[in-house]
Amino acid sequence: MFLNVISRLTVVIALIGVGFVLDKRRIVSREALQSLGTIVINVMMPALIFSAMMTQMNRESIMAGWALPLLGAMTFGMGAVVGWALSKAMRISDHEKKNTVIYLLTINNYGYLTLPVAYMLFGERGIALLFLHNLGCHLVFWTYGVWLLSGGKFSLESLRPLVNFPLITLLVSIALPLAGAQRYVPQLVVEICDILGKGAIPLIMLVIGSTLAEIEFRRDFFNAELAWITVCRLLVVPVIVMLVLAVLPISALYRNIACVVAVMPAASITPLFTKTYGGDTSLAVKCVFITTLASAATMPVLLSLFLSK
Repeated sequence: MFLNVISRLTVVIALIGVGFVLDKRRIVSREALQSLGTIVINVMMPALIFSAMMTQMNRESIMAGWALPLLGAMTFGMGAVVGWALSKAMRISDHEKKNTVIYLLTINNYGYLTLPVAYMLFGERGIALLFLHNLGCHLVFWTYGVWLLSGGKFSLESLRPLVNFPLITLLVSIALPLAGAQRYVPQLVVEICDILGKGAIPLIMLVIGSTLAEIEFRRDFFNAELAWITVCRLLVVPVIVMLVLAVLPISALYRNIACVVAVMPAASITPLFTKTYGGDTSLAVKCVFITTLASAATMPVLLSLFLSK
């Protein structure tokens, strides 16, 4: 199992490295790579969602997968508890820093990095189930996450991004099979979306690599505080989640999908969110960089230990 997992994850890590090199060597401009990210999110990701749901899911499988969004929300909920406990143990008095620590342990990179990993491990079926699972993550991300960083304040403007094209596509892709209208979708449309969507997987990894290349590494970059956050993000939270998943009466594939999400590093979008809603941006940048690099070692080990055969 270990060799199988690490061989597949090596492909993912290698492509992230390619994006890193492309940015650092200026082979492709940073602006071009970031523009690719916009295309991936608004065009290719919705296409991937639609094709995966239309080809891999039906009314029965969607009805049977009702627990997946709950598993996503549960994973983030456990992260929030660990984040709160760590902030107490570290005796953080600064309000913004405390909320950032809790956020980093609550919200991980469930949206982008999980896609290539799930595809390499479980194929198109895994991607379809992942989108269903991440519906729960998405709701926590745009509600509790925003509330936490903004200091317990809500506004309609801050929640506006909750309704976006990928989410709308997912809801439509769920509604069509449930309404029995899946058979009316032209096969040509599904094939076009399939070709377009599969291109999102390597591009996502290139964009992640480019994002990492933006971070400046200095001598005082790493410290004991960051070490504790990294250990909790990559080891403590995933192990707790996986132990809970092991005793839940769910299918092995559902458990595996939730495990893949649980082992992810801190969300790459966290620094942008701390700038927008409040928080410690310096800490967020460092944590995203360190946890993403360290996850290359922790992901294969944890998945080899906890994935169901």
